[in-house]
Amino acid sequence: MEQFQACSKLRYGPLMARLRGAIRWAQLAHRAGELNTALTAYKDAIRLLPQAAWIGQSVSSRSHILATHPATLATDAAACAIQKKAFPRAVELLEAGRTIFWMQALRLHTDVTDLGKIDPGLAHDLEITAMELEPGTFEDSLHNQGHARLTNDPEQRAQHHRRLAASERWEELVGKVQQLPGWEDFLKPQKFPDLQKAALCGPVIIANASSHRCDALIVFGDRPLVHVPLPNASFDELANLARHMEPNSIDSLDAALRTLWKSVISPISQQLCPETQRVWWCPTGPLTFLPLHMAGSSRGALKSSTANIIPSYTINLGTLIRARQPRSVIPTPRKLLVVGVAGAPGLPTLPGVNKEIQVIIENAAQRGIDATILSNEHATTTQVCDNLPIAGWVHFACHGSSGSKPFNSSLHLFDHRLLLADIARIRLPIADFTFLSACQTASGLMDLPEESLHLAAGFQFAGFRSIIATMWSIYDHMGAHVANVLYKRLLEGKILDSSKAAEALDFTVRHFAAISEDRLSESGGPRAAELFDFLSRKEEDAIVDGRLIPFVHFGI
Repeated sequence: MEQFQACSKLRYGPLMARLRGAIRWAQLAHRAGELNTALTAYKDAIRLLPQAAWIGQSVSSRSHILATHPATLATDAAACAIQKKAFPRAVELLEAGRTIFWMQALRLHTDVTDLGKIDPGLAHDLEITAMELEPGTFEDSLHNQGHARLTNDPEQRAQHHRRLAASERWEELVGKVQQLPGWEDFLKPQKFPDLQKAALCGPVIIANASSHRCDALIVFGDRPLVHVPLPNASFDELANLARHMEPNSIDSLDAALRTLWKSVISPISQQLCPETQRVWWCPTGPLTFLPLHMAGSSRGALKSSTANIIPSYTINLGTLIRARQPRSVIPTPRKLLVVGVAGAPGLPTLPGVNKEIQVIIENAAQRGIDATILSNEHATTTQVCDNLPIAGWVHFACHGSSGSKPFNSSLHLFDHRLLLADIARIRLPIADFTFLSACQTASGLMDLPEESLHLAAGFQFAGFRSIIATMWSIYDHMGAHVANVLYKRLLEGKILDSSKAAEALDFTVRHFAAISEDRLSESGGPRAAELFDFLSRKEEDAIVDGRLIPFVHFGI
């Protein structure tokens, strides 16, 4: 253990060797029950991790490092802190050790206006260097498929070396800022008192899954956080559930929801106050792929896992805090952009898309809201990207897919795929709400569960404060029915208020759940009769077998 500790402390040693040394030091100390030592080692490892997977490297290099050193580093560190009852430290370690890709990219978007008042030259250099680094943040255009080797193209080699130089210059500039009086914490991981602000509008429930133990930390905005042990939850069982759950099988889905309720959700729900109206789930590890918001539902009985509480998700606390920050530019009236592609070349036709577009247009027109429609051959990547910066609200109805590589998830437009990398590169200062009515728009990479590399996170990074997305594939015609009920509810006040999106989605799920209960009763009921007029029998069954479960909300 001492040798690994010494390796991690080598001031001028190879960074990867220091990271591996810190990780092995932490693991050995944790297994030996030396929690103070383990926590120190974990802190060092998490500090070294983003340096090892630094932004000057290719996406594939960084993803390789994050997936193999190990992917459970942050959750294991949090488990160690929880064992020590250092609950705020556990939150800090999770925030610093997860979503590394997004946090690194966010650093390049840092507002240096205040810094410019103190040191204009330093602020200018930071901005210029950030602009140099940004193009390669989300793609491997300068590298081949290997995680370390460069291509033989001289120009690409030159670009690569320029990027490395810019990365080194960036870190040097950040260090200079941190030496200024009052700027010591510039771009350093946030401490718990700042992170606690994420829970000012309702508790954030961090569900931590580690091979050492599973726990929940309920963060409140106005009082100490609450620790909830989850003794019936097993990391291996949850990982197996995430990998093998079949959303299109009602038996498999039922079994998963029962397991989640018993092992995770039930103990947590007992700790929530009766007056709680909203919660934000912040899952880790395999829990990021599982429907915590609907655990406890059963065949034909859809219900929120937290009774009458409206559920949302957040990838971390900092993202939720930033989403609530006031905007400097808020257009009046806000514009709604509707993008629909029923027949993307080479993909199955989506006959429900045209109906989905129609119901949104009708709902917007009834409330006097200006809507721009890009459908089918008009929904090209160029047209969409040109219209995104001037639309506060955006609805996508098309094919979606989660990629096998970082930033390769996409929405399938008429001419090309709109990649997660494309979305993340766009800066949208007036973006507010988007409904990603496509398959797998909140589905990340199984080998990088802590990175949240999905479309919902990308749209939030681009500037959207409130997002409705899907955890897995959705039934084509459900999009129109969900959109119809949701927009009726969301636009009731004739004002585009993105903070009501979570409530509108919850209302929509409960609306169809009530119908499905009538459908399953022996005599049926008036709402079941209403359903017969609205849906085909196949679509009725889709509601009963849980096709609404994948719809989730992120943000405010």
